[in-house]
Amino acid sequence: MRKRTTILSFLAATLLPSLLAAQLSYDLDVELNDDGRTIYGRSLVVSWVNTASTPTDELYWHVYNNAWSNKDTVFISEGRYYGSDKLPREWGSTEVFNVSMLSTVDADGNAIPSGEELKFEYLNDVDRTVGVVKLPSAIEPGASVQVRLEFTSVMPQAFRRSGWGEGGYLHAVQWYPKLGVYEELDGIDQWNCEPYHYLSEFYADFASYDVELTLPERFRDHCVTTGTLKEMDHSNGKVVYSSIAEDVHDFAFTVDAEALLLRRTFHAVDYRNDAEELKISNALGITLKEVRPQSCEMILLLQPEHAEYANRYFGATAKSLYYFGLWYGTYPYKTISIVDPANNARKTGGMEYPRLFTGGVRLGMAERTLSPQGVTVHEFGHQFWYGLVANDEFRHAWLDEGFTTFATNRILDLAFRAPLDTFTLLGQQYYGRAPMSVPSYGEGDMRAMLGLQRWENSKSKFFPELSFELRHNNSVQKFLSELPLTTYYPHVERSASIGLRSSLLHDWGQPLAHPTYDLFDSGLRGVNAYRRPALTLETISRIVGEDVFIRLMHDYHTNFRFKHPRPQDFFDVVAKHAVDAGVDWSSFWQHAYYQNDELDYAAHFLHNSENADGGFHVEVGVRRRGAFVVPVDIDVTFEDGSVHHGVWDGVDSAKRISVGDFAVKATRVEVDPQRKLMLDRDWFNNSKLAKDVEGSDTAWHVAMRTMLWAQQVLHYFGAAG
Repeated sequence: MRKRTTILSFLAATLLPSLLAAQLSYDLDVELNDDGRTIYGRSLVVSWVNTASTPTDELYWHVYNNAWSNKDTVFISEGRYYGSDKLPREWGSTEVFNVSMLSTVDADGNAIPSGEELKFEYLNDVDRTVGVVKLPSAIEPGASVQVRLEFTSVMPQAFRRSGWGEGGYLHAVQWYPKLGVYEELDGIDQWNCEPYHYLSEFYADFASYDVELTLPERFRDHCVTTGTLKEMDHSNGKVVYSSIAEDVHDFAFTVDAEALLLRRTFHAVDYRNDAEELKISNALGITLKEVRPQSCEMILLLQPEHAEYANRYFGATAKSLYYFGLWYGTYPYKTISIVDPANNARKTGGMEYPRLFTGGVRLGMAERTLSPQGVTVHEFGHQFWYGLVANDEFRHAWLDEGFTTFATNRILDLAFRAPLDTFTLLGQQYYGRAPMSVPSYGEGDMRAMLGLQRWENSKSKFFPELSFELRHNNSVQKFLSELPLTTYYPHVERSASIGLRSSLLHDWGQPLAHPTYDLFDSGLRGVNAYRRPALTLETISRIVGEDVFIRLMHDYHTNFRFKHPRPQDFFDVVAKHAVDAGVDWSSFWQHAYYQNDELDYAAHFLHNSENADGGFHVEVGVRRRGAFVVPVDIDVTFEDGSVHHGVWDGVDSAKRISVGDFAVKATRVEVDPQRKLMLDRDWFNNSKLAKDVEGSDTAWHVAMRTMLWAQQVLHYFGAAG
């Protein structure tokens, strides 16, 4: 174990260099007890530089683990408000003691040793997730302070992101006292250190971490951490690791005595997409070599019963490293760790921490369900949005979750085969739809038994491993797929990005600008933090064009790496790159961010008026049904197949537009024909047929569908014998 020197020698040897080298650093010496859930912090030394413009004589601390200490904490109380009465199966808590100030360094670099004892107090004696230490004197801008404390954290049984599970699993997150962020907020410098809210995640400054982690011997080679892990000692039933991490804003670790620890190296050459690389290279004006991401070690802590999912976890992580690296700049760390949570600790799954994230999967998941690939891509995505670009998630979670959702869907569409419908039988998934209505799985379909293509069954103690084809893609499938009742609906592109439009079915009760932790309905977090901002990004990308959007997103990410951007920072980057898009971006964000306005443009009529020379004067009527104003494209199609393109500024609530005089009739008008406006609430009202051709057009479509239906009936019965 590392020797602890006296305070004076420690100050002389390490204090000044460490304070000058980093604005924030954590030096921890901690030990996990044999019970696998109690963490003793023998020493936590924090060095903090005041980077704000005003002095402060206080240090504010997050003590998130106290959210699990009783039923009246902010988190548990807010959970009841949002309709959740769940409590931890076993409580957890953190106690802080022996707090002292080691030294200060003034703005001129003069170190002043101390040793004065300090008092750690809580803002709320019931909640205790925010603590305050009063300093004997103010820390001026540019000056720094170093404090030391001890703590003991008892982790809860797996509950809401953190905790332990039976069998030796512990996911230790938010387990140590962590400084808030001292910054300008609401016009004044103050500590941004919110309690642990039910709808909130985390926000902290970038720091360097030097962690000495002592574990029971059973966890040797069964541990992953935020940092680069190195074994220092192994004796007396203990194993001691050193874990170093630079430029991260949190530190997590996971141990599991029964898990497999697997390693693979990501190399960009194994996942090359030449077309995508060339597109990025051309858009950014850099070489292909500069575009390609650097190699990285992937470390997977995997439940042994999930061994069949190792390739899925590694493959999804590698594809994420590749595409995020192409689009936003290479992943800068040496390792990325993936945790597959224990079966009885699933509540810790699907979460992100710097250089480490948790996935989650159940036995019997068919590969084309994209499980665990989907959650893997999403949680890795947080390494870029949250991990590298660290916004305030208390108030603006959409800058992380929304950007991650957007990028996740693009990778799923680009790098994975589309998911297939499945149903579950005896815990195993099979391709096709459920052959009957089963309450636990939702509505079924008797015809879907014929849609089952393969029978896949993993080896178990009851059944052997089976894999065989039940049917070929034949006339039966074609017959079923062409039944008229299933073919009159508009064709909708099947993609993850288009799937985001499902959020339009929900009430958007509060604007994006409303602080995430204070939303009036928990379901609105899924809309405001995830799907709605992802739809907004898709809308911007389609308006400005892909090349501009590539430059815009790359610029935003690279310029705000290791920083804390706010919404206006992103708005400014959009305006800078999309100046030629014909959009008033200030107005756009008023509608999309501040005012909660709906976007809905509609085609109202298409008229052909015959001229004296036998031609036709064409007029269209278009409507703006929502308050959201943005320029919109309009296409008018004619009988000869020609198309007239135009742009409407979208300002008026209703507009009659004279298209011009033409030799043939116009047959159809369509608003936003390329579906650029992904935020448009109703695409069904975007087109209109001319009245004098509508009947014949509809009749033609009905006739074609009837013919296809009859053809399939004859085809099916003709081949049945």
